[in-house]
Amino acid sequence: MQLKVTGLRTATKKLANGRIAYYAYAWQGGPLIAKGEGGTRDTARENLETQLATPAAMSKLAAARETQLIRPTPSVAYIAGIVQAYLKSPEWARLAPRTKGDWRKHVDAFDAEFGDWRTALFEDPRSVQDLAEWRDAHPSLRQGQMRMEVVSRLFSWARSRGMTTARPTEPLERIYKVDRSDIIWTDSEVERIRAHSGDTLQWAIQLAVETGLRQGDLITLPWSAISDVAIRYRTAKRRKDVVIPITPALRKALADIPKRSPVVLTSSTGRAWTGFGLRAS
Repeated sequence: MQLKVTGLRTATKKLANGRIAYYAYAWQGGPLIAKGEGGTRDTARENLETQLATPAAMSKLAAARETQLIRPTPSVAYIAGIVQAYLKSPEWARLAPRTKGDWRKHVDAFDAEFGDWRTALFEDPRSVQDLAEWRDAHPSLRQGQMRMEVVSRLFSWARSRGMTTARPTEPLERIYKVDRSDIIWTDSEVERIRAHSGDTLQWAIQLAVETGLRQGDLITLPWSAISDVAIRYRTAKRRKDVVIPITPALRKALADIPKRSPVVLTSSTGRAWTGFGLRAS
């Protein structure tokens, strides 16, 4: 059976007994319409679909949608209100598009799980248990930790606006630690991949080696940022001005790249790379 109802927001949670719970809400932050449980995600989803087909669930959904048009903006006394206020804030608007995309899924998941909680509940130290369970329910250790980092940023913003004094994520130790030492490319590895790359990919690799810029900065670096002695550029992630001296190796790398676009790096079509395109190559 496939879910036929549109507009629902769904969320999953691993219960203390190891079973999976699947929830369906009328909308993001809206009332719970139905719930299904099972030993696996698929079983839980099937049970949720069965529940959604019942007259009781359909009645709840109809009642919720009748009130949706006159639904007031949630109060910041509730998590749903904090979330909505944050998503409308200048601080959120200033985030880079990719950061918004990465964070939004965790903000939405937090809202779906805790949106109907009073904000004051997170001032109680016992709330850390609920947050830990929600974090650990994510199948990815790294993404589970990312949930906590996003929630921490959300509460930091709310505290700065006087909406709460809660610091619910602080007691949770970091469960994912970044160690990138095993993905640093050696000179021999760079030469091996260059031997099997076309010109456009070789230019990108060499420019990355000589500048140390992140991928997002590499694909947007304009020729206008390059002088005879240095590259002066404001990075996208940290929004800091950097000055990269033009070394002999960097000068040669730049000389090999044809100027066929306002940006330095282009794909085989002559157009600027997209992040996805460069990663795929």
